Amino acid sequence: MTIINVSTDQLIKDLEKHVKDEFAKINRILAKILLELQSMNTGTVGVTTIDLNGDDEFQEIVSQFPITNVDILNDVNERVERDQQCYKKVVLFLKTIGGITLKEKICRILKRVFSNQLIAQASWLGHSRGEKKIQA
Repeated sequence: MTIINVSTDQLIKDLEKHVKDEFAKINRILAKILLELQSMNTGTVGVTTIDLNGDDEFQEIVSQFPITNVDILNDVNERVERDQQCYKKVVLFLKTIGGITLKEKICRILKRVFSNQLIAQASWLGHSRGEKKIQA
């Protein structure tokens, strides 16, 4: 098929589709760039007094991710509740986990913090199988 044999309407439709596809690609690329820029700024804007690398307790907590059992979960929870600086560092660490949408970010954080093994052991509502309820 040559350009001469194709109607003007078809050319316009094809061009519109091509332009729309290109804009979609550009938007995806820009979203990734924005996400990268946001993650680069996380933990540095307004929080320059907190060093994520210098705290042994923080490093020990993060090294246990993903958490594999309830005992480790309780230990991490107690440590974070006891030490406000450690709590802030864990929050900053979790902010660095990316995601284009809020749903994606939450899913990535949950996968990073909790193992499938731990999730399988617990009921989030406490109703099913009489297993331990994970409380906030």
